[in-house]
Amino acid sequence: MVHWHAGRSKNEIAASLGLARNTVRKYVAAAEEAGIVPGGAAISSAEWAARVREWFPEVADGRLRQVTWPTIEQHRDYIVGQLKAG
Repeated sequence: MVHWHAGRSKNEIAASLGLARNTVRKYVAAAEEAGIVPGGAAISSAEWAARVREWFPEVADGRLRQVTWPTIEQHRDYIVGQLKAG
């Protein structure tokens, strides 16, 4: 969002982040719908973070999303031992 707001094109952002242009377009669309335009009034990192949490709560949720990790975790000692044994 910060790069887009600073005037970088969606193509440039997609290439620099290794994303599809459509993915960048999807996220930028929320800012555009909110009336934010590239080169507009400065927006702090904290405000961007708050807006992203509001627009995309599923992305901003920092909790563990891998449901299999707890199942694998119970085997950690065995896995570590096997890795050490080669």
